[in-house]
Amino acid sequence: MSLSQGLLNLVDSSGTIPKLEQTIFSTGIPTAQGMISHLESRYRPVGSAIFQELDRRFQELILNSCDSVMEYANKLRQVRAELLEMDKIYQIGEPHFVSEFLCGLGPDYEVFPTAFNQNHNILPIRDPNNRNVILKEAVTFETAISAASQEEDRQRGTTARIAYRAMVAQGTPCCGHCGRKRHDKSTCGKLHPELRRDRGKAGYERRQRKMQSREKEREKTTDELESARYATPAYLQPDQARLALWQNDFQGHLGLIGSSFGPSGLQASLQARALERIHVFDSGASSHIFC
Repeated sequence: MSLSQGLLNLVDSSGTIPKLEQTIFSTGIPTAQGMISHLESRYRPVGSAIFQELDRRFQELILNSCDSVMEYANKLRQVRAELLEMDKIYQIGEPHFVSEFLCGLGPDYEVFPTAFNQNHNILPIRDPNNRNVILKEAVTFETAISAASQEEDRQRGTTARIAYRAMVAQGTPCCGHCGRKRHDKSTCGKLHPELRRDRGKAGYERRQRKMQSREKEREKTTDELESARYATPAYLQPDQARLALWQNDFQGHLGLIGSSFGPSGLQASLQARALERIHVFDSGASSHIFC
């Protein structure tokens, strides 16, 4: 089915298409903005029935009928805008709007409105001497949404932790005889005493193996320390080891002198010279580096 050009009024008698500003769908409205305004006024919701329906939706809207706090807030905004679109006298004030939002949160947020009202004021605080002066502004709807969203995140985190703990507790086996966890009737020590003796023996053997392993590690560490001490130069060894080496060196000098010359005045003189060759320097440090 095709529409005639005269009905559409898109082509004039000369065969040219007129401008959109001149005529639109033969309604006599010269501009597109005028057409939009005409459609809005023609199809704008009016009447008591529509008002009562919107008011019912606004009163019955609660958080439990939505998936999140943000969805609940957006639906409240939508109903508020539709009421305002009907007539300006249906405008819902900000304090009433915030109060309706808090009341619709439901029993899961029973404590939240009380805490929120302690930190925020629903109505503005005015100067008692001059009511036109506002000392503190009233809380906004956006602030209420932000606080409720934070409370929602906190409750979801708590619920997730509780569910995880319940899942872990449910997955832990429980004995039907003694009621204790982490074993069942087949491995219960009270129901099967022989298993308890076997576990005691196994524990004793395990402790013995640990003690033997620790003893081997201790012996290995001692051997490594001894080998490291003998492999270390004398001037890098501990003080007691250096003193022992100096004592052996001194006694060796005396032995060589005594066996070669025998007891005489010359031996005493040589012993004194040998003592002069041995220098002992105590700096108080545990180790030194020589260049």
